[in-house]
Amino acid sequence: MWRRMAIVMRAVAQGQSLTTAAIESGFSSSAHLSSAFKSMFGLSASEVIAMGVALDISEDRVEALGSIKVQKK
Repeated sequence: MWRRMAIVMRAVAQGQSLTTAAIESGFSSSAHLSSAFKSMFGLSASEVIAMGVALDISEDRVEALGSIKVQKK
């Protein structure tokens, strides 16, 4: 699952849509990616993208660059 998430993140960083990235990385649908992403990270992929989070996905390693503060409502 982590490997597929890394492939999605690379594809989105290169300008692909989440839907295209999901299908090309082996998820059965964008909905499957969405639920898996939220389950793994606690936020939707769209929320993370909207926050402008920079991710280091080099060498099959994923880490956020900088800090993220999330306020729950």
